[in-house]
Amino acid sequence: MSAIRGITMFNTVIEAIKRLERNEDKSKCNEELLDYLYAEADKEISANMLNLLTYGDRIGWDRIEERLAELSMFIRAAKERDRKEGASK
Repeated sequence: MSAIRGITMFNTVIEAIKRLERNEDKSKCNEELLDYLYAEADKEISANMLNLLTYGDRIGWDRIEERLAELSMFIRAAKERDRKEGASK
């Protein structure tokens, strides 16, 4: 799969998850589909973690550690933003 197709598929899965989470129809079919999409996202995360381990072995763990620190700060900021948006609704 090309990188562009992979990104497009990723965006499609994320958009489908968002729509299903917002959907008021909590049918068994929708819940099963949402569970499947979560599982697919988890597989993608696991594959990316394996890539991260491979890169760490090749380019050094200091670079990986620096990137992970940046990612951690990004995640904290995103969670804070989501918390504030949720409080304002």
